[in-house]
Amino acid sequence: MDILIFSKDRAFQLHTSLETIKKYVSGINNIYVQFNYSNKAYLEGYLKLNNIFKDVIFIDETLYGFQNTLTVLLRDEVQSSNVMLEVDDTIYFKYLNLDKCNDLFSKEPDAGKYCFGIDPSIFNKKWFKDNNTHLSINKDNIITPPLQDLSLKYSFNASSVIHRKKDILNLLGLYNINTPIELEIEGSKSSIFTNYKLNLFNKEEVVKQIHTNNSLNRYEEIYSVLYLNNLILNNEVIDIDKIKVESFSTDMRWFNGEKIGRFPIFPWEIPPIHHKEIINTRKKL
Repeated sequence: MDILIFSKDRAFQLHTSLETIKKYVSGINNIYVQFNYSNKAYLEGYLKLNNIFKDVIFIDETLYGFQNTLTVLLRDEVQSSNVMLEVDDTIYFKYLNLDKCNDLFSKEPDAGKYCFGIDPSIFNKKWFKDNNTHLSINKDNIITPPLQDLSLKYSFNASSVIHRKKDILNLLGLYNINTPIELEIEGSKSSIFTNYKLNLFNKEEVVKQIHTNNSLNRYEEIYSVLYLNNLILNNEVIDIDKIKVESFSTDMRWFNGEKIGRFPIFPWEIPPIHHKEIINTRKKL
């Protein structure tokens, strides 16, 4: 299966995503990175990654824009009928077989996605159907509490997920979409994806997000995007062999119903309390 990763101004974080994907994810055909940047300093970060990951295809979206670039990429370049979408701030820490996931997803025509971007163990297991190889949610069922209902029935993701390529192309043909966030917003409310009766989930958590750059003002930012970009320009990246993702605490406040700000910190994210420790665990390229 082909993987498509979205990134803007975050070559430092993207290095970790690519390094952990290559370490833990099997069944990959091609990896495409569709990237954007605010100035030449951030572009230099991507050029550096292009030299490091020579088998990854880097595509600059600044010439034709997000929507046109993504449309052509999916239509003319991505070879698999299903595609894995990812963003640049993820850290994989357990093995994932994309061939297996793709096979399970392809056999479920009523499913709109195969998701491995959440931790199923934090939900009440009675809401899942255990299919032995994977979990599924029937979106017609009423799930309580409401936050669990929202999380499990969410129809479209732009990261840590598999969707059908034809569905994403249909979405792009209907709406004006300029960013991955807009892609997820439009996809999550479009009948293209909401009409599917099922969501499929990996049986165990294999990836976490680390939102080191606080673009949505959810918490105090530890390091700016400029600071992190300067790190990779100085040939410094996170040392993934010295961080233990599973040892980090989980922030359950939003999931337990507390109002914690403009946008929630999900339990499947690495909480900000650990960001400094991770960023400061670095190695030289």
